This record gives sequence, C-alpha cells and structure tokens, in this order.
Amino acid sequence: LYSDFSNSSRKWPLCGWQPVELSNLYKNFSKPAISFGKNMQRAFEDGTLNKDELIEEIRQLGIDVIDM
Repeated sequence: LYSDFSNSSRKWPLCGWQPVELSNLYKNFSKPAISFGKNMQRAFEDGTLNKDELIEEIRQLGIDVIDM
C-alpha cells in the first residue's frame, strides 16, 4: 500500500512527475542493464563467483549484462 502511494505521488526531485508516469513514459526506450564493478571483477578472478553462471541467471531475469 505504501509503495503504491509513494509511486503515485508527485516528487520534487522528479520535477513534479510521479515515478509511475516516468516509468510508463520511458519503459520502451531502454532495457534494464547491469555492469559489474571492480569488486565483482575481483571475485570472478579469484574464483569466489562464477561469472558465466551469474550472467546467465541475470539474463533469465530479462536484464542485459554489459560485458566490459
């Protein structure tokens, strides 16, 4: 209930736009994407995390992975 109220309220930092309005306005312009930072890169290098498995799981959620 609180989330619905908050997302439907006009926000000063958003110049009076509602988060829901902006989401609806821009959802066709870009697909969510993620890139891994330095700490994640280190975890891949030392074997703490398996990069290929993590990328596959993220892509199954419908998020693009930007490989740098």
